[in-house]
Amino acid sequence: MSLVPESTKQKLNGMKDREILHSFYKDRKNLLLESGIYQVLENSDTPGFYLKFQNFLQELVLLKDGIDLALSAMVEINVAGGVLLHSGTDRGKELLGKIRSSDYIVATGVSEPKWEGQLKNLKSDLSDSYHLTGTKSFITNGVSADCLLWVLPEKESFSVYSVDITKHKETTQTEEIKTAFASLVNHLKISLENYPLTKEDLIISDYKSIGLELRLKELFGLVSLLLGFVLKMFPKGLPETVRSEWNKLHSWRDENAKDLILSNYFSNLEALFPFPIQTLLECLSLHYGLETPAELPTIHPDFALFIWEDSVTRFLAKKKKSN
Repeated sequence: MSLVPESTKQKLNGMKDREILHSFYKDRKNLLLESGIYQVLENSDTPGFYLKFQNFLQELVLLKDGIDLALSAMVEINVAGGVLLHSGTDRGKELLGKIRSSDYIVATGVSEPKWEGQLKNLKSDLSDSYHLTGTKSFITNGVSADCLLWVLPEKESFSVYSVDITKHKETTQTEEIKTAFASLVNHLKISLENYPLTKEDLIISDYKSIGLELRLKELFGLVSLLLGFVLKMFPKGLPETVRSEWNKLHSWRDENAKDLILSNYFSNLEALFPFPIQTLLECLSLHYGLETPAELPTIHPDFALFIWEDSVTRFLAKKKKSN
């Protein structure tokens, strides 16, 4: 049974101006709201809604430009929404309400030049008078965002503040970043110089406690994108060898997503990591006559989304091995 209404699919597939990256996701968000995909942010404590969200993602991939649309929504819901679900501030609650009920977009900025995946290397500075100076080097959905969640070091911890980038343009410098994969998804590099904030812009004061949870949710979302993408790559039906591995991964995803709720996201997902996508990727490599999954982007650039190797995944793998 389809989760996305047929009328919504037709509208999404019929939309034009896809190359206008700053508005690609924003122009389509109201239609996504019709589908109900953002309900997971309203029902984060109810078992079953996270699985429904994963099925939404898988189904979106099958639409025209679906991988780009699904990735944009997945990152806003899992990462920005994930931060806001942990916020107890008025500003955090306000932003959560906006992203789950309107075309208002919130993006999250963590990475900085030379940070090498380590929070301790973040250099953004918030002065005693609440003026923010710093650079974020890669913010997914940042170009179309109305607000950024800015992670910065503060008082022996790492806080997150909201930055309304529609204001104080004189303090900002921006650069749009494009990638070879999911090329309709926008990414932003932004520098702020003495951008004025207030204490009311605080979202959370301990990002470190949720950083790994957000990355695990992002990777779990990519499992669902992979399931949808493989179906899309074989419109006439999956080859038998591919189907067997696809079914195994699909069953694993469903079984482990059905009981996920806010209070157990991290503990459950950490216990499951590394997520078992490698066998399916190896099967696809054999099907295409490749030597390794690392070569899959030569078949389609969007396969690069599923070749995971960064400081966080290495840390998680090392931690799992040591345990």
